[in-house]
Amino acid sequence: MITTQETVAVNFKVNSAALLPEARQQLDNLAAKAVITKGYVIEVAGHTDSTGSEAKNFRLSRERAESVIQYLAVNHKIPLRRFITPMGYGKTEAVAENTTAAGRAQDRRVEVKMLLNRGMTRRTPTTSVKP
Repeated sequence: MITTQETVAVNFKVNSAALLPEARQQLDNLAAKAVITKGYVIEVAGHTDSTGSEAKNFRLSRERAESVIQYLAVNHKIPLRRFITPMGYGKTEAVAENTTAAGRAQDRRVEVKMLLNRGMTRRTPTTSVKP
C-alpha cells in the first residue's frame, strides 16, 4: 500500500525555475524527513500559471520539477532512484483562479510528495537454505 507521507508545494517567480530561499527551506525540511524514512520515493510535479504559450508552460513546469530534483539530489544526497520521473503539467492543473496576481502566484509551483510503500518498510522474515 502506497501512502503520502509528506506533501510540500514550493513556489516560483514568474518565468523562473530558480528556487527561492523559502523553497529551499521547505525542501531541506522534507529531505531531513526522507533520509530517516525507509521505503520512500519522491514524486515531483511542476506547474505554471495560465500566462504564456502552452509549449512554454510545459517546458517551464518541467524545468521547475527538475530544479527541485537537482537541489535534493545535490544538496541532500538523495539518490536519483528515489525520484519518480518528474512531470511538467504546465497550466493544466491550476489550484487557484488565474484572474488575479495572487491566484497566478499560487499556480507557479512544484508539488513534492514523499510517498511510502508500506510493503517496503516492513521487514519480512528470510529463510536460509542449507546446502
